[in-house]
Amino acid sequence: ASDARRAAITKIMDSGFTVIYHTGRYLSAEMDPFIAATRTRGASPLKKAVPALAEIATGLPLDRKAAAGKVKIPRSHMLEIVLLILAVLPALPSFVCLVSNPQVLSPWRFFFNSLLVSLPLSAVFIYLAALLLKGHSSSHKQLALVIPIALASFVFTGFHGGIFLNARLDRSEANEQVVRVLRKNVKVLTDHKPGIYILVESWHEDGDTVKVLVPYDIHWMIGARAKVAVKPGAFGFEWVEKCIPAD
Repeated sequence: ASDARRAAITKIMDSGFTVIYHTGRYLSAEMDPFIAATRTRGASPLKKAVPALAEIATGLPLDRKAAAGKVKIPRSHMLEIVLLILAVLPALPSFVCLVSNPQVLSPWRFFFNSLLVSLPLSAVFIYLAALLLKGHSSSHKQLALVIPIALASFVFTGFHGGIFLNARLDRSEANEQVVRVLRKNVKVLTDHKPGIYILVESWHEDGDTVKVLVPYDIHWMIGARAKVAVKPGAFGFEWVEKCIPAD
């Protein structure tokens, strides 16, 4: 508000009026007669209020539609919307990767290693967001909304996007191993990857066991042995290219 409008508002309030509001069609002020009787002497409060209301109304839209047309979203809210979009944007391609990603044989190790990239990137994003929102009255509330969304988005993207790149950038030849099947039907998946896990003996020398995902339509063909084609991965994380019957 301009200085003239501030002075007009003060003049109206000093005359005994308690509320000033714009209905969309006209400007109105409500008066408390008891307060007016103690604050005004001689001159009618209305005579003081009408010129002041006219000063306040200068430049205001004449109708409700015009008033609605001039409503602007505060800059801080626009920044919040933009930051939320930027925070979620990296995760969108990762949902595609989630469906098509191959099986990584050490998912938890891959997850913790992906945090070495995703957490610093999310920290940089949050720092830049704090700089952009600095100085706004509701910046702490907006940051409280942006921070968890950004963390979840970057961690999700780092994990599933990393699995996708680990396989996509791997140009090495597949290493086929014929292994003994120890147990079938470990877990039937009913979500985005319908299939069955089988427990096989490890092809490494550590004597451990490995769970391998088998497509649901061929799992019944796998008998005592299975042929597993694995690749070392572009980032050094072994992944399964395919698993088929060996007999």
